[in-house]
Amino acid sequence: MAPYELMGANGSLYVGQKDSQSSEARLKFLARLFRHAVWLNPQAEAGWGYTWTIESIGKIFPMFELTLDGLERAVQHLMKRH
Repeated sequence: MAPYELMGANGSLYVGQKDSQSSEARLKFLARLFRHAVWLNPQAEAGWGYTWTIESIGKIFPMFELTLDGLERAVQHLMKRH
């Protein structure tokens, strides 16, 4: 996700769509609505620290790599009783 898509007041994934809410605000809304959720990241975890948007999303959702091991860790995380 590009920084303007995440943080911009009119950030949108669709050309011509104008919303007053940033994608970050939408993600925070989803995190509040679905308390047991994770973010599956297709990028290798070793590179996460170099991307500002990944770091920002990681503050909203627990993040796991989209691999078999990452999926297993994500499911284990979701199965925990909080």
